Amino acid sequence: MYARMFFSLFVALFTSRVVMRTLGVEDYGINAVVGGLIGMFGVIQTSMIGATSRFLTFEMGKGDFKKLKDTFSTTLTVHIIIALILFVLLETIGLWFVNHKLVIPQERMFAANCIYQFSILSTMVSVTQTPYSSCVVAHERFSFYAYMDILSTSLKLLILYLLKIGLMDKLILYGILTLAVHILMRTIHRIYCIRNFPESHYHFTWDKRILKSVLSFSFWDVFRNVSIMARGEGVALLINMFFGPAMNAAEGIASSVHVRVSRFSTNITVAARPQLIKRYAEGNIKGMSELMSEVMRLNFILQTFLTIPLICEMTFILKLWLGLVPETACEFSILSLLFTVTGTIGGVAIILIHATGRVKMTSIINGIIYILVIPVTYFSFSFGMPAWIPYLYNTLAFTSTSLINIYLLDKYIPQFSGIKLITNDIFRCVIMYCIVFSITFSLHFFISEGWLRTILTILISSTITAIYSYFFILTKELKHKVLIRIQSTLHKIHLHK
Repeated sequence: MYARMFFSLFVALFTSRVVMRTLGVEDYGINAVVGGLIGMFGVIQTSMIGATSRFLTFEMGKGDFKKLKDTFSTTLTVHIIIALILFVLLETIGLWFVNHKLVIPQERMFAANCIYQFSILSTMVSVTQTPYSSCVVAHERFSFYAYMDILSTSLKLLILYLLKIGLMDKLILYGILTLAVHILMRTIHRIYCIRNFPESHYHFTWDKRILKSVLSFSFWDVFRNVSIMARGEGVALLINMFFGPAMNAAEGIASSVHVRVSRFSTNITVAARPQLIKRYAEGNIKGMSELMSEVMRLNFILQTFLTIPLICEMTFILKLWLGLVPETACEFSILSLLFTVTGTIGGVAIILIHATGRVKMTSIINGIIYILVIPVTYFSFSFGMPAWIPYLYNTLAFTSTSLINIYLLDKYIPQFSGIKLITNDIFRCVIMYCIVFSITFSLHFFISEGWLRTILTILISSTITAIYSYFFILTKELKHKVLIRIQSTLHKIHLHK
Protein backbone atom coordinates (compact mmCIF):
# COMPACT_ATOMS: atom_id res chain seq x y z
CA MET A 1 0.00 0.00 0.00
CA TYR A 2 2.84 2.40 0.74
CA ALA A 3 4.58 1.58 -2.53
CA ARG A 4 1.45 2.58 -4.44
CA MET A 5 1.02 5.67 -2.24
CA PHE A 6 4.44 7.04 -3.23
CA PHE A 7 3.65 6.35 -6.88
CA SER A 8 0.23 7.98 -6.54
CA LEU A 9 1.67 10.98 -4.69
CA PHE A 10 4.24 11.61 -7.40
CA VAL A 11 1.62 11.42 -10.14
CA ALA A 12 -0.85 13.54 -8.12
CA LEU A 13 1.72 16.32 -7.71
CA PHE A 14 2.39 16.26 -11.43
CA THR A 15 -1.27 16.08 -12.49
CA SER A 16 -2.39 18.88 -10.14
CA ARG A 17 0.19 21.20 -11.66
CA VAL A 18 -0.80 20.35 -15.22
CA VAL A 19 -4.54 20.48 -14.53
CA MET A 20 -4.35 23.91 -12.90
CA ARG A 21 -2.21 25.28 -15.73
CA THR A 22 -4.53 23.78 -18.35
CA LEU A 23 -7.77 24.91 -16.71
CA GLY A 24 -6.50 28.18 -15.26
CA VAL A 25 -6.85 29.40 -11.69
CA GLU A 26 -10.50 30.44 -12.09
CA ASP A 27 -11.75 27.18 -13.67
CA TYR A 28 -9.68 25.17 -11.18
CA GLY A 29 -11.44 27.03 -8.36
CA ILE A 30 -14.87 26.48 -9.97
CA ASN A 31 -14.21 22.74 -10.21
CA ALA A 32 -13.14 22.66 -6.54
CA VAL A 33 -16.13 24.56 -5.13
CA VAL A 34 -18.82 22.93 -7.33
CA GLY A 35 -17.48 19.45 -6.65
CA GLY A 36 -17.25 20.31 -2.95
CA LEU A 37 -20.92 21.27 -2.87
CA ILE A 38 -21.81 17.62 -3.56
CA GLY A 39 -20.07 16.70 -0.33
CA MET A 40 -22.65 18.69 1.62
CA PHE A 41 -25.34 16.27 0.46
CA GLY A 42 -23.11 13.20 0.69
CA VAL A 43 -22.95 13.37 4.48
CA ILE A 44 -25.55 10.60 4.82
CA GLN A 45 -23.35 8.35 2.71
CA THR A 46 -20.35 9.12 4.92
CA SER A 47 -22.31 8.07 7.98
CA MET A 48 -23.43 4.86 6.32
CA ILE A 49 -19.85 3.99 5.36
CA GLY A 50 -18.86 3.90 9.03
CA ALA A 51 -21.94 1.92 9.99
CA THR A 52 -21.61 -0.64 7.18
CA SER A 53 -17.92 -1.22 7.77
CA ARG A 54 -18.42 -1.58 11.50
CA PHE A 55 -21.27 -4.13 11.27
CA LEU A 56 -19.68 -6.26 8.52
CA THR A 57 -16.39 -6.47 10.41
CA PHE A 58 -18.18 -7.15 13.70
CA GLU A 59 -20.13 -10.09 12.21
CA MET A 60 -16.90 -11.50 10.77
CA GLY A 61 -15.43 -11.37 14.24
CA LYS A 62 -18.47 -13.24 15.55
CA GLY A 63 -18.28 -15.82 12.73
CA ASP A 64 -22.01 -15.65 11.80
CA PHE A 65 -22.02 -15.98 7.98
CA LYS A 66 -25.81 -15.85 7.54
CA LYS A 67 -26.09 -12.61 9.47
CA LEU A 68 -23.06 -11.29 7.59
CA LYS A 69 -24.77 -11.99 4.25
CA ASP A 70 -28.05 -10.45 5.42
CA THR A 71 -26.19 -7.41 6.74
CA PHE A 72 -24.52 -6.82 3.35
CA SER A 73 -27.76 -7.13 1.38
CA THR A 74 -29.74 -4.98 3.80
CA THR A 75 -27.17 -2.20 3.74
CA LEU A 76 -26.98 -2.30 -0.07
CA THR A 77 -30.76 -1.93 -0.27
CA VAL A 78 -30.56 1.06 2.08
CA HIS A 79 -27.78 2.61 -0.02
CA ILE A 80 -29.86 2.33 -3.19
CA ILE A 81 -32.65 4.24 -1.44
CA ILE A 82 -30.16 6.83 -0.16
CA ALA A 83 -28.81 7.31 -3.70
CA LEU A 84 -32.32 8.08 -4.96
CA ILE A 85 -32.98 10.55 -2.12
CA LEU A 86 -29.67 12.32 -2.74
CA PHE A 87 -30.45 12.52 -6.46
CA VAL A 88 -33.68 14.41 -5.73
CA LEU A 89 -31.98 16.78 -3.24
CA LEU A 90 -29.04 17.48 -5.53
CA GLU A 91 -31.23 18.19 -8.55
CA THR A 92 -33.42 20.63 -6.59
CA ILE A 93 -31.80 22.39 -3.61
CA GLY A 94 -28.26 21.81 -4.80
CA LEU A 95 -28.91 22.96 -8.37
CA TRP A 96 -30.58 26.14 -7.08
CA PHE A 97 -27.59 26.88 -4.84
CA VAL A 98 -25.11 26.48 -7.73
CA ASN A 99 -27.02 28.85 -10.00
CA HIS A 100 -28.06 31.50 -7.47
CA LYS A 101 -25.61 31.54 -4.55
CA LEU A 102 -22.16 30.57 -5.78
CA VAL A 103 -19.92 33.34 -7.12
CA ILE A 104 -19.21 32.13 -10.67
CA PRO A 105 -18.67 34.31 -13.77
CA GLN A 106 -21.75 34.22 -16.01
CA GLU A 107 -19.80 32.98 -19.02
CA ARG A 108 -18.68 29.90 -17.02
CA MET A 109 -22.12 28.96 -15.63
CA PHE A 110 -22.79 26.35 -18.32
CA ALA A 111 -19.46 24.62 -17.63
CA ALA A 112 -20.10 24.80 -13.88
CA ASN A 113 -23.50 23.15 -14.34
CA CYS A 114 -21.93 20.39 -16.43
CA ILE A 115 -19.36 19.70 -13.71
CA TYR A 116 -22.19 19.65 -11.17
CA GLN A 117 -24.15 17.02 -13.13
CA PHE A 118 -21.04 14.86 -13.54
CA SER A 119 -20.49 15.11 -9.79
CA ILE A 120 -24.07 13.96 -9.13
CA LEU A 121 -23.57 10.84 -11.28
CA SER A 122 -20.29 10.15 -9.51
CA THR A 123 -22.02 10.46 -6.14
CA MET A 124 -24.77 8.01 -7.14
CA VAL A 125 -22.14 5.41 -8.05
CA SER A 126 -20.13 6.04 -4.87
CA VAL A 127 -23.14 5.72 -2.56
CA THR A 128 -24.10 2.27 -3.86
CA GLN A 129 -20.42 1.29 -3.77
CA THR A 130 -20.17 1.61 0.03
CA PRO A 131 -21.05 -2.01 1.04
CA TYR A 132 -18.55 -3.40 -1.50
CA SER A 133 -15.73 -1.15 -0.26
CA SER A 134 -16.55 -2.10 3.33
CA CYS A 135 -16.40 -5.76 2.35
CA VAL A 136 -12.87 -5.44 0.94
CA VAL A 137 -11.67 -3.68 4.10
CA ALA A 138 -13.35 -6.21 6.38
CA HIS A 139 -11.56 -9.04 4.56
CA GLU A 140 -8.28 -7.09 4.76
CA ARG A 141 -7.60 -7.40 1.02
CA PHE A 142 -5.36 -4.36 1.00
CA SER A 143 -3.25 -5.53 -1.93
CA PHE A 144 -6.37 -5.12 -4.09
CA TYR A 145 -6.63 -1.50 -2.98
CA ALA A 146 -2.99 -1.00 -3.93
CA TYR A 147 -3.45 -2.39 -7.45
CA MET A 148 -6.65 -0.41 -7.94
CA ASP A 149 -4.95 2.81 -6.87
CA ILE A 150 -2.08 2.22 -9.29
CA LEU A 151 -4.59 1.66 -12.11
CA SER A 152 -6.51 4.79 -11.13
CA THR A 153 -3.33 6.84 -11.03
CA SER A 154 -2.29 5.56 -14.46
CA LEU A 155 -5.68 6.50 -15.88
CA LYS A 156 -5.26 10.01 -14.46
CA LEU A 157 -2.12 10.35 -16.55
CA LEU A 158 -4.19 9.36 -19.58
CA ILE A 159 -6.70 12.07 -18.62
CA LEU A 160 -3.90 14.65 -18.75
CA TYR A 161 -2.95 13.60 -22.27
CA LEU A 162 -6.56 13.68 -23.51
CA LEU A 163 -7.09 17.03 -21.76
CA LYS A 164 -4.11 18.49 -23.61
CA ILE A 165 -5.19 17.31 -27.07
CA GLY A 166 -8.95 17.77 -26.56
CA LEU A 167 -10.63 20.50 -28.60
CA MET A 168 -13.74 21.06 -26.47
CA ASP A 169 -14.08 23.20 -23.31
CA LYS A 170 -11.26 22.03 -21.02
CA LEU A 171 -13.28 22.15 -17.79
CA ILE A 172 -16.16 20.14 -19.26
CA LEU A 173 -13.77 17.63 -20.85
CA TYR A 174 -11.98 17.21 -17.52
CA GLY A 175 -15.32 16.47 -15.82
CA ILE A 176 -16.29 13.87 -18.44
CA LEU A 177 -12.97 12.05 -18.26
CA THR A 178 -12.90 12.06 -14.45
CA LEU A 179 -16.43 10.62 -14.32
CA ALA A 180 -15.51 7.87 -16.81
CA VAL A 181 -12.52 6.78 -14.71
CA HIS A 182 -14.64 6.86 -11.54
CA ILE A 183 -17.31 4.58 -13.04
CA LEU A 184 -14.72 2.17 -14.47
CA MET A 185 -12.92 1.81 -11.12
CA ARG A 186 -16.15 1.19 -9.20
CA THR A 187 -17.26 -1.43 -11.74
CA ILE A 188 -14.00 -3.37 -11.36
CA HIS A 189 -14.34 -3.10 -7.59
CA ARG A 190 -17.80 -4.67 -7.61
CA ILE A 191 -16.83 -7.48 -9.95
CA TYR A 192 -13.91 -8.36 -7.65
CA CYS A 193 -16.18 -8.48 -4.58
CA ILE A 194 -18.84 -10.64 -6.27
CA ARG A 195 -16.20 -13.14 -7.42
CA ASN A 196 -14.32 -13.36 -4.12
CA PHE A 197 -16.76 -12.74 -1.25
CA PRO A 198 -19.91 -14.92 -1.09
CA GLU A 199 -21.72 -12.50 1.21
CA SER A 200 -21.55 -9.79 -1.50
CA HIS A 201 -23.99 -11.72 -3.74
CA TYR A 202 -26.95 -9.41 -3.35
CA HIS A 203 -30.39 -10.74 -2.53
CA PHE A 204 -33.25 -8.50 -1.51
CA THR A 205 -33.75 -8.63 2.23
CA TRP A 206 -35.25 -6.24 4.73
CA ASP A 207 -34.11 -7.51 8.12
CA LYS A 208 -35.63 -5.05 10.58
CA ARG A 209 -33.22 -5.98 13.39
CA ILE A 210 -30.17 -5.31 11.23
CA LEU A 211 -31.79 -2.22 9.75
CA LYS A 212 -32.62 -0.82 13.18
CA SER A 213 -29.06 -1.37 14.45
CA VAL A 214 -27.44 0.15 11.37
CA LEU A 215 -29.78 3.16 11.18
CA SER A 216 -29.56 3.81 14.92
CA PHE A 217 -25.79 3.79 14.66
CA SER A 218 -25.90 5.99 11.56
CA PHE A 219 -28.41 8.46 12.99
CA TRP A 220 -26.01 9.66 15.67
CA ASP A 221 -23.10 9.55 13.25
CA VAL A 222 -24.97 11.82 10.81
CA PHE A 223 -24.68 14.87 13.06
CA ARG A 224 -20.94 14.31 13.48
CA ASN A 225 -20.49 13.93 9.72
CA VAL A 226 -22.61 17.00 9.00
CA SER A 227 -20.16 18.94 11.14
CA ILE A 228 -17.19 17.35 9.33
CA MET A 229 -18.79 18.44 6.07
CA ALA A 230 -19.10 21.98 7.47
CA ARG A 231 -15.43 21.86 8.37
CA GLY A 232 -14.58 21.26 4.72
CA GLU A 233 -17.16 22.01 2.05
CA GLY A 234 -19.03 24.58 4.16
CA VAL A 235 -15.87 26.62 4.66
CA ALA A 236 -15.09 26.36 0.93
CA LEU A 237 -18.51 27.83 0.10
CA LEU A 238 -18.02 30.71 2.55
CA ILE A 239 -14.60 31.41 1.05
CA ASN A 240 -16.25 31.51 -2.37
CA MET A 241 -18.99 33.89 -1.19
CA PHE A 242 -16.55 36.33 0.46
CA PHE A 243 -13.41 36.01 -1.70
CA GLY A 244 -14.50 34.52 -5.07
CA PRO A 245 -13.38 31.44 -7.09
CA ALA A 246 -9.71 32.48 -7.26
CA MET A 247 -9.40 31.97 -3.49
CA ASN A 248 -11.08 28.59 -3.90
CA ALA A 249 -8.11 27.60 -6.03
CA ALA A 250 -5.87 28.13 -2.97
CA GLU A 251 -8.36 26.19 -0.85
CA GLY A 252 -8.33 23.40 -3.45
CA ILE A 253 -4.52 23.20 -3.32
CA ALA A 254 -4.55 23.01 0.49
CA SER A 255 -7.21 20.33 0.34
CA SER A 256 -5.10 18.33 -2.11
CA VAL A 257 -2.06 18.60 0.18
CA HIS A 258 -4.14 17.50 3.18
CA VAL A 259 -5.68 14.53 1.36
CA ARG A 260 -2.39 13.27 -0.09
CA VAL A 261 -0.47 13.46 3.18
CA SER A 262 -3.27 12.11 5.37
CA ARG A 263 -3.62 9.06 3.13
CA PHE A 264 -0.22 7.84 4.28
CA SER A 265 -1.40 7.56 7.87
CA THR A 266 -4.82 6.39 6.69
CA ASN A 267 -3.12 3.29 5.26
CA ILE A 268 -2.06 2.25 8.75
CA THR A 269 -5.49 3.03 10.20
CA VAL A 270 -7.38 1.23 7.43
CA ALA A 271 -5.16 -1.83 7.79
CA ALA A 272 -5.66 -1.88 11.57
CA ARG A 273 -9.40 -1.14 11.58
CA PRO A 274 -10.65 -4.71 10.96
CA GLN A 275 -8.30 -6.13 13.59
CA LEU A 276 -9.28 -3.50 16.17
CA ILE A 277 -13.00 -4.20 15.72
CA LYS A 278 -12.54 -7.99 15.60
CA ARG A 279 -10.47 -7.98 18.81
CA TYR A 280 -13.16 -5.94 20.54
CA ALA A 281 -15.86 -8.32 19.26
CA GLU A 282 -13.83 -11.27 20.59
CA GLY A 283 -13.37 -9.56 23.98
CA ASN A 284 -9.59 -9.28 23.52
CA ILE A 285 -9.31 -5.81 25.07
CA LYS A 286 -5.61 -6.15 25.90
CA GLY A 287 -4.73 -7.03 22.31
CA MET A 288 -6.96 -4.19 21.09
CA SER A 289 -5.22 -1.64 23.36
CA GLU A 290 -1.75 -2.80 22.31
CA LEU A 291 -2.67 -2.53 18.63
CA MET A 292 -4.13 0.94 19.18
CA SER A 293 -0.89 2.05 20.85
CA GLU A 294 1.18 0.71 17.95
CA VAL A 295 -1.00 2.37 15.34
CA MET A 296 -0.93 5.70 17.20
CA ARG A 297 2.86 5.68 17.44
CA LEU A 298 3.47 4.58 13.86
CA ASN A 299 1.05 7.20 12.56
CA PHE A 300 2.78 9.97 14.49
CA ILE A 301 6.23 8.88 13.32
CA LEU A 302 5.05 8.83 9.72
CA GLN A 303 3.39 12.25 10.04
CA THR A 304 6.59 13.67 11.51
CA PHE A 305 8.61 12.36 8.56
CA LEU A 306 6.17 13.83 6.05
CA THR A 307 4.79 17.08 7.45
CA ILE A 308 7.79 18.83 9.04
CA PRO A 309 9.79 19.21 5.77
CA LEU A 310 6.60 20.31 4.01
CA ILE A 311 5.70 22.88 6.67
CA CYS A 312 9.22 24.30 6.83
CA GLU A 313 9.62 24.57 3.04
CA MET A 314 6.00 24.99 1.91
CA THR A 315 6.61 28.18 -0.11
CA PHE A 316 9.49 26.69 -2.09
CA ILE A 317 7.70 23.35 -2.61
CA LEU A 318 4.50 24.99 -3.90
CA LYS A 319 6.54 27.06 -6.37
CA LEU A 320 8.24 23.91 -7.64
CA TRP A 321 4.99 21.98 -7.77
CA LEU A 322 2.63 24.53 -9.29
CA GLY A 323 4.77 27.25 -10.79
CA LEU A 324 1.81 29.60 -10.41
CA VAL A 325 0.88 29.62 -6.70
CA PRO A 326 -2.57 31.01 -5.78
CA GLU A 327 -2.65 33.68 -3.07
CA THR A 328 -2.70 32.33 0.54
CA ALA A 329 -2.22 28.74 -0.72
CA CYS A 330 0.89 28.48 1.46
CA GLU A 331 -0.91 29.51 4.67
CA PHE A 332 -3.87 27.24 3.88
CA SER A 333 -1.59 24.27 3.20
CA ILE A 334 0.49 24.66 6.39
CA LEU A 335 -2.60 24.84 8.59
CA SER A 336 -4.15 21.88 6.77
CA LEU A 337 -1.02 19.84 7.58
CA LEU A 338 -1.30 20.75 11.26
CA PHE A 339 -4.88 19.54 11.07
CA THR A 340 -3.62 16.30 9.51
CA VAL A 341 -1.22 15.72 12.41
CA THR A 342 -3.91 16.23 15.04
CA GLY A 343 -6.12 13.87 13.05
CA THR A 344 -3.61 11.13 13.79
CA ILE A 345 -4.89 11.04 17.37
CA GLY A 346 -8.59 11.14 16.66
CA GLY A 347 -8.62 8.71 13.74
CA VAL A 348 -7.78 5.63 15.82
CA ALA A 349 -9.94 6.60 18.81
CA ILE A 350 -13.06 6.97 16.68
CA ILE A 351 -12.60 3.44 15.27
CA LEU A 352 -12.80 1.95 18.75
CA ILE A 353 -15.81 4.10 19.64
CA HIS A 354 -17.48 2.75 16.50
CA ALA A 355 -16.55 -0.76 17.61
CA THR A 356 -18.46 -0.29 20.87
CA GLY A 357 -21.49 0.99 18.95
CA ARG A 358 -21.89 3.86 21.46
CA VAL A 359 -21.58 6.80 19.10
CA LYS A 360 -24.30 9.07 20.51
CA MET A 361 -22.29 11.15 22.97
CA THR A 362 -19.15 11.48 20.84
CA SER A 363 -21.25 12.47 17.82
CA ILE A 364 -23.08 15.21 19.75
CA ILE A 365 -19.93 16.68 21.34
CA ASN A 366 -17.79 16.45 18.20
CA GLY A 367 -20.63 17.77 16.09
CA ILE A 368 -21.21 20.88 18.20
CA ILE A 369 -17.51 21.76 18.22
CA TYR A 370 -17.12 21.21 14.47
CA ILE A 371 -20.33 22.94 13.38
CA LEU A 372 -19.25 26.13 15.17
CA VAL A 373 -16.73 26.63 12.35
CA ILE A 374 -19.57 27.99 10.19
CA PRO A 375 -20.64 30.94 12.44
CA VAL A 376 -17.02 31.56 13.48
CA THR A 377 -15.93 31.73 9.84
CA TYR A 378 -18.90 33.83 8.74
CA PHE A 379 -18.47 36.48 11.41
CA SER A 380 -14.68 36.46 11.02
CA PHE A 381 -14.99 37.12 7.29
CA SER A 382 -17.70 39.74 7.90
CA PHE A 383 -15.28 41.69 10.11
CA GLY A 384 -12.50 41.47 7.54
CA MET A 385 -10.45 38.65 9.07
CA PRO A 386 -8.09 36.69 6.76
CA ALA A 387 -9.25 33.62 4.84
CA TRP A 388 -7.07 31.20 6.86
CA ILE A 389 -9.07 31.70 10.10
CA PRO A 390 -11.28 28.59 9.63
CA TYR A 391 -8.19 26.43 9.13
CA LEU A 392 -6.79 27.56 12.47
CA TYR A 393 -10.13 26.92 14.18
CA ASN A 394 -10.40 23.43 12.66
CA THR A 395 -6.92 22.52 13.91
CA LEU A 396 -7.77 23.57 17.47
CA ALA A 397 -11.21 21.93 17.26
CA PHE A 398 -9.86 18.58 16.10
CA THR A 399 -7.23 18.55 18.83
CA SER A 400 -9.86 19.05 21.52
CA THR A 401 -12.30 16.50 20.07
CA SER A 402 -9.54 13.89 19.82
CA LEU A 403 -8.83 14.22 23.54
CA ILE A 404 -12.56 14.13 24.33
CA ASN A 405 -12.93 10.92 22.30
CA ILE A 406 -10.13 9.28 24.27
CA TYR A 407 -11.87 10.28 27.50
CA LEU A 408 -15.17 8.76 26.30
CA LEU A 409 -13.38 5.61 25.17
CA ASP A 410 -11.96 5.29 28.67
CA LYS A 411 -15.53 5.38 30.01
CA TYR A 412 -16.97 2.93 27.47
CA ILE A 413 -14.25 0.27 27.87
CA PRO A 414 -13.29 -0.12 31.58
CA GLN A 415 -10.17 -2.17 30.77
CA PHE A 416 -8.87 0.59 28.48
CA SER A 417 -6.73 3.37 30.01
CA GLY A 418 -7.02 6.77 28.34
CA ILE A 419 -4.51 8.34 30.72
CA LYS A 420 -1.94 5.69 29.81
CA LEU A 421 -2.50 6.33 26.10
CA ILE A 422 -2.01 10.09 26.53
CA THR A 423 1.10 9.89 28.76
CA ASN A 424 2.82 6.89 27.18
CA ASP A 425 1.95 7.45 23.54
CA ILE A 426 0.61 10.90 22.62
CA PHE A 427 2.80 12.97 24.98
CA ARG A 428 5.98 11.24 23.78
CA CYS A 429 5.01 11.76 20.15
CA VAL A 430 4.19 15.46 20.63
CA ILE A 431 7.54 16.05 22.34
CA MET A 432 9.28 14.36 19.40
CA TYR A 433 7.39 16.52 16.91
CA CYS A 434 8.30 19.76 18.73
CA ILE A 435 11.99 18.82 19.00
CA VAL A 436 12.31 17.81 15.34
CA PHE A 437 10.44 20.92 14.14
CA SER A 438 12.49 23.32 16.30
CA ILE A 439 15.84 21.94 15.10
CA THR A 440 14.74 21.76 11.47
CA PHE A 441 13.17 25.23 11.34
CA SER A 442 16.36 26.77 12.76
CA LEU A 443 17.88 26.35 9.28
CA HIS A 444 15.78 29.36 8.20
CA PHE A 445 18.07 31.62 10.27
CA PHE A 446 21.24 30.49 8.49
CA ILE A 447 20.34 29.46 4.92
CA SER A 448 18.16 31.26 2.39
CA GLU A 449 15.29 29.56 0.58
CA GLY A 450 16.29 27.16 -2.19
CA TRP A 451 17.32 23.63 -3.07
CA LEU A 452 20.14 23.47 -0.49
CA ARG A 453 17.92 24.36 2.47
CA THR A 454 15.13 22.05 1.29
CA ILE A 455 17.48 19.07 0.92
CA LEU A 456 19.09 19.75 4.32
CA THR A 457 15.63 20.12 5.88
CA ILE A 458 14.58 16.69 4.60
CA LEU A 459 17.84 15.00 5.64
CA ILE A 460 18.04 16.55 9.12
CA SER A 461 14.37 16.08 10.02
CA SER A 462 14.35 12.48 8.75
CA THR A 463 17.55 11.57 10.62
CA ILE A 464 16.42 13.07 13.93
CA THR A 465 12.96 11.49 13.58
CA ALA A 466 14.43 8.04 12.85
CA ILE A 467 16.88 8.15 15.78
CA TYR A 468 14.40 9.63 18.28
CA SER A 469 11.66 7.21 17.24
CA TYR A 470 13.84 4.14 17.63
CA PHE A 471 15.05 5.03 21.12
CA PHE A 472 12.03 6.80 22.62
CA ILE A 473 8.86 6.01 20.61
CA LEU A 474 8.98 2.42 19.40
CA THR A 475 8.16 -0.27 21.98
CA LYS A 476 10.34 -3.34 22.36
CA GLU A 477 7.83 -5.34 20.36
CA LEU A 478 7.80 -2.79 17.53
CA LYS A 479 11.61 -2.60 17.50
CA HIS A 480 11.73 -6.37 17.22
CA LYS A 481 9.26 -6.33 14.31
CA VAL A 482 11.22 -3.58 12.55
CA LEU A 483 14.53 -5.42 12.91
CA ILE A 484 13.03 -8.69 11.65
CA ARG A 485 11.53 -6.91 8.62
CA ILE A 486 14.85 -5.19 7.81
CA GLN A 487 16.77 -8.47 8.14
CA SER A 488 14.23 -10.25 5.97
CA THR A 489 14.46 -7.56 3.28
CA LEU A 490 18.27 -7.60 3.31
CA HIS A 491 18.24 -11.39 3.09
CA LYS A 492 15.95 -11.30 0.04
CA ILE A 493 18.20 -8.71 -1.63
CA HIS A 494 21.26 -10.89 -0.93
CA LEU A 495 19.55 -13.98 -2.43
CA HIS A 496 18.49 -11.97 -5.46
CA LYS A 497 22.09 -10.93 -6.09
